[in-house]
Amino acid sequence: MNVRRQLYKKHRLSGMSAYQAAIKSGYSHNTAKNANKYMEKCGNWESLFVKAGIDDISLTKLIQEGLYAMKPIACDVFIRDENGVLKVNKNSNDWIDYEDWQARHKFIMTTLQLLNKIENKPLINIENHQHKTIIFRNPECLREEEDANSRCS
Repeated sequence: MNVRRQLYKKHRLSGMSAYQAAIKSGYSHNTAKNANKYMEKCGNWESLFVKAGIDDISLTKLIQEGLYAMKPIACDVFIRDENGVLKVNKNSNDWIDYEDWQARHKFIMTTLQLLNKIENKPLINIENHQHKTIIFRNPECLREEEDANSRCS
């Protein structure tokens, strides 16, 4: 195995995309563009991932952590001034951890797709739906139209 292929594997295992890893390893743009066809097929990636510590157990732990994902949110601390009025403390720069429901949802959906519990397709088929435009009007205008129509008939 040549040096560029070894570099490619190293970069892929570090988390780069196939294209980025190929470019960084010294391959041309065209080869990098087709890296999935050429380089991904000829390597034993499963054993390489296991050697790098990426196995089913580590992925399961990562998924479990993702199901309880939190994100930090800045918050202000209020203090009472001499008159008893609450004001934001200018020196406060506190952070609290808050549930990251968007990240949790992605972890759940990815896990369900990997376990074939759900299909990887849109839940709604847009082609089968008819779209109707509804125009909301001022009720007074509608009354004027009804009056005009009743006068005409």
